[in-house]
Amino acid sequence: MKKLVLLLTVSMALFLTGCASDKGYVGSSNVGYGEIGSRETLQVEANTEDFKELARVVTDKFLRSRIVRRWQRRKIKPRLIVGDLVNNTDDENIRMQDIYDIIQGQIIESGVARVLDKSSTSFDYILKTELTSTHQYAEGGKELYHLTLKMKLFKITGELVGQWSHEIKKIKNGKRLF
Repeated sequence: MKKLVLLLTVSMALFLTGCASDKGYVGSSNVGYGEIGSRETLQVEANTEDFKELARVVTDKFLRSRIVRRWQRRKIKPRLIVGDLVNNTDDENIRMQDIYDIIQGQIIESGVARVLDKSSTSFDYILKTELTSTHQYAEGGKELYHLTLKMKLFKITGELVGQWSHEIKKIKNGKRLF
């Protein structure tokens, strides 16, 4: 019995070592993220964690921007509407409300602005957000999936005063593991 357990352990270790990649991206030999240190995945399509990461990273860029840092010095915080998120991906089943909640929650927690309801008619800024995706295909069945979240900040006059974005790239090789 001990030999069987040892054999299974060694086999599994060899299998997992064989899946390691040195092709410039992290992940199995079948699918990986384009950036070192990202999560591994078994599918090229975006998942909930991808959307959460995009929302957190882009909102953090927004909160660290020069314009928002200026708001922190004001006695009266600006009135901000977080507008509806636009889904320009090929997946209409994305839970856009979850992304919206993360963005709005981070802004409220930061305390840099007074966040108003979308129906408000008296505000200083509106934050518009768009989610897009593209697929690129190469020889051998390789697929590159780009998922981008972009934020734009407008004054009440319609003037664009800031723009932030973040992209996740996923790579899927055409080869099968088995």
